[in-house]
Amino acid sequence: MRLDDIRKEIDCLDAELIKIISKRRGLVKKKEKRKKKIKVHIPERERKILKDIKRYAEELDLNTGFIENIMRQILKESNNIQNKIKNENRKH
Repeated sequence: MRLDDIRKEIDCLDAELIKIISKRRGLVKKKEKRKKKIKVHIPERERKILKDIKRYAEELDLNTGFIENIMRQILKESNNIQNKIKNENRKH
């Protein structure tokens, strides 16, 4: 495989990552709109997600610290989205 082909494949994977994050964001929005009086940040749920992600990263021989940092950022953004929706709903 040529270097340019490898780079093109990496670019495609990067685009897929962005699409997956966007899809996750859409699901977070949909979930928040259906919740009634449930707090946004649920520490037990976050711990479980991080534990599961870490285990999966280990199975794939990935740097678990790196993966955990990425997931923490995704979870933080999810919480921000949920808080924004919750605040918008309070205004209406």
